[in-house]
Amino acid sequence: MTLDSALLYRPTECLVLQNHRKFFPLRIPNTHHQLRHYISTADPDRIYVAVERQIYVLHISSRKREKIAVVPFEPKCLAAGLGWIGIGGSEHGDCAFIRIGDPTSGVPHAMLPPHADVDSPLPVDLDPTRPRFPPGFIANGD
Repeated sequence: MTLDSALLYRPTECLVLQNHRKFFPLRIPNTHHQLRHYISTADPDRIYVAVERQIYVLHISSRKREKIAVVPFEPKCLAAGLGWIGIGGSEHGDCAFIRIGDPTSGVPHAMLPPHADVDSPLPVDLDPTRPRFPPGFIANGD
């Protein structure tokens, strides 16, 4: 394994703030060897974290935490991005998806799913823009 000598001389002052530090008292259980599997961020002001069955958002600028969901299984991983938080478990394919941010930003109203809770099944019609044909319809090969 080789080391890049440029990395050895990088300034580290910005890694820890000298003032305005904030401590968020959360206990993350050590059931997984990688802490990064429980923490994710989708924008610079929010950090999402799984603590047991509870999902929190840490608001960096306001220095507050908020519980946003409780999932019905023990989370093993969490990822945030593209307006969603995905949480996975290890038993029976457990997973949950939580919409974050403004659900109407840039999305046509017809494309938005109806409000549902975390255990609701996905709609059968996942592509509403695709044309529908009656059973037995054979496309003309023009």
